[in-house]
Amino acid sequence: MAKHGALLFSYAFSIILLLTVSLPSEAADQEERKTYIIYLGSLPKDELFSPLSHHIGILERVTESSSASNLLVRSYKKSFNGFAAKLTDREGETLAKMKEVVSVFPSKTYKLQTTRSWEFLGFNDKHKRNPTVESNDINAKKT
Repeated sequence: MAKHGALLFSYAFSIILLLTVSLPSEAADQEERKTYIIYLGSLPKDELFSPLSHHIGILERVTESSSASNLLVRSYKKSFNGFAAKLTDREGETLAKMKEVVSVFPSKTYKLQTTRSWEFLGFNDKHKRNPTVESNDINAKKT
């Protein structure tokens, strides 16, 4: 019976030791992450260039997380070369110091101010308007 008690104590101690050792690494992953926009300049002319692979590669070099692709919010690849990612402040600072990075800045969420822009700007009904380019539905998709 004493052997079973010692064995049980040994298992419990081992589990507590494992949890204690793994907590600091999880604490780094739990540090507050914010969305940052990373601008890398113009797109390379190389046809074989893959912006998504390049962006994930950069993230893998600076993140302390096990899966950099899970931190990628958006990969911009049409008009400019850049991406948005969830980063800690330290990771954002590290990215900003990289040679290939032009700028890093926190993403801002803007609050909608109006859905009636014409009136908001102070125009009245006497001003000439072009209804073909106006839309009352701010969520309308252009085809």
